[in-house]
Amino acid sequence: MSTGETVALIVLVFVLLVIGNVVFSFLAERKNPPIGTFTECEGVRLHYIHRGDPSAPCVVLFHGNGSMIQDFTSSGLVDRLARRNRVLCFD
Repeated sequence: MSTGETVALIVLVFVLLVIGNVVFSFLAERKNPPIGTFTECEGVRLHYIHRGDPSAPCVVLFHGNGSMIQDFTSSGLVDRLARRNRVLCFD
């Protein structure tokens, strides 16, 4: 196999991986729609949920890499905090 053929094969594999990633992302988002609300702030689209009394003290939750808002909600943390606070949880 020549160098040109090798480069063409690598480019083809890369393109197929990109297409596969886009398709799998679309299917995953369709199967698991986001909970909460979206807002735009200075051109950045933010995903968040809010719970509790808007006039209560505010608790803001940020998750780390590799986790989601659902980790806070399924653990019960958001509901517990929302009993006495306004909770904002950003994704």
